[in-house]
Amino acid sequence: MNRFKKGFLRFGAAALSALMLSSCDTHTAEWDDDLPVPVTTSASPTVIIVTEESTTTEEITLPTREITSRTAATSETPELATTTNPPTDPVDGTTAVSTIPGVPRVPLSEFTSTTPSLTESDTSSMTEPPISFSSVYDSGTASLTEDTVHVVTTLPDVTDPFAPYTAREEIVRPYSYKMLNNDKYTYIYDALVTAIDRRRTDITFSDVMGITADDYLAVYQQIYNDEINMFFIDPKIQYAIQSSTKTVASAVIIYKHGGAEISRMEEAIDEEVNRVLDGIAPNMSQYDIVKYFHDYICENVVYDDEAENCNNIYGAFVNKRALCQGMAKAFSYLCGKVGIETLTVTGDADGIAHMWNMVKLGGEWYHIDPTYDNAESPTYGRYVRYDYFCLDDDTMRSKRNIYEQEYEYPRAGSSRCNYYSRNGLVGNDWDSVRDILTDQVVKSAEEKKVIAQVKCSDKAVYDEAMDKLFGLSEKQAINVMNDALTMSDNKFRTDNISYAYDEGTHIITLYLDYTN
Repeated sequence: MNRFKKGFLRFGAAALSALMLSSCDTHTAEWDDDLPVPVTTSASPTVIIVTEESTTTEEITLPTREITSRTAATSETPELATTTNPPTDPVDGTTAVSTIPGVPRVPLSEFTSTTPSLTESDTSSMTEPPISFSSVYDSGTASLTEDTVHVVTTLPDVTDPFAPYTAREEIVRPYSYKMLNNDKYTYIYDALVTAIDRRRTDITFSDVMGITADDYLAVYQQIYNDEINMFFIDPKIQYAIQSSTKTVASAVIIYKHGGAEISRMEEAIDEEVNRVLDGIAPNMSQYDIVKYFHDYICENVVYDDEAENCNNIYGAFVNKRALCQGMAKAFSYLCGKVGIETLTVTGDADGIAHMWNMVKLGGEWYHIDPTYDNAESPTYGRYVRYDYFCLDDDTMRSKRNIYEQEYEYPRAGSSRCNYYSRNGLVGNDWDSVRDILTDQVVKSAEEKKVIAQVKCSDKAVYDEAMDKLFGLSEKQAINVMNDALTMSDNKFRTDNISYAYDEGTHIITLYLDYTN
């Protein structure tokens, strides 16, 4: 198990860069995440205390918290949306309770007591009749006869991610929508999005489409995950099935908040998002903007599994407290505002459910994980890492298990925009690792940043660097810090050096403890 580890030269305190381990409400049906602590394993981490005279080891005992393991949401074991007692069938007056494997039946009283309804005082549209979508088959293709909202934003690729970038048209629909190759799913998706945009609570479907409960659940889950601006829809669903055809005839859309509250929340989100967008300088490149969004989340959003709205963009932008799901959605939301393509990826880190992003820069896709780069330590406070900034598939899959979806994720095969590659921070041998690390300590000291990092080009270089920096025979980390200290105006301690290392990404980190 490759995990982010930390050591100390001499008598350093246990300054662990820890993200809080989460365990969301198991009674909620929505897809929840349990984020692992990225700096330790299930066992207590070992602190390495190294002096020029001797070496000892001791263990830190971290507080334990219950871990709730979840699996990916699939047609066999959906975890996003649960079904409730269905409404009266509008077609033949009968009702049928859906039986989807793994999904518990939720009593009607459960959601009515906790989920506010949209009333006439909230929005006048609720007094209108249910929205109805019908379709006809034309050479096997279904077409909507009311409002077709099938919108796919297709923009030419940016060829140079490092050249000045002009914000493009906002991306309307997520990547997963563009990958829909099922006419039935597209029909359901468009119908639901239209109804939600109008804050409708009822929707009826054409029996020609033959929509099954599994079809409806799959599409609703995709909308819940990927339509980031629709943070206010409830994970519980309610629908009616025709007894004769066993197909979905109508559905009720349940909202977490009333209409007036939704409008207030949207305004608060817009205010913060516009403030962030105003920070984009005219000469910033596509790469710079993505890094700016990444850093904004890492610097401003606290990982909190108990915060309200921790799974959505309201929690991230307004409350500034979110889980990985809220951070990933916030990152995609910002990128979409300026026409940069992204998507959210669901999977697990060391067997615990997690969500991160993929982003398209210069026509090539990369993995990026703002949650795992969002670090906090009792000793050094909050700081930003770049360990998961624009990784390729091979590197990311060595750290993550990626869940399958209805569509294929794009291939990420380039390291061009990787933070370390882009900034010349990859050492190909011990000498270059030492020189880069020394230079980075000097640069970090200029701004009083708490970390200096270097990436080794392969495992052989990494093993040699670790041995020379922290091994008993050389302890070159002390020399690196002392050399950098002579070139720095802001003084930091060299008698107490803490460091971190990641065997999977071959990244080595030194921490700076300032004395003034």
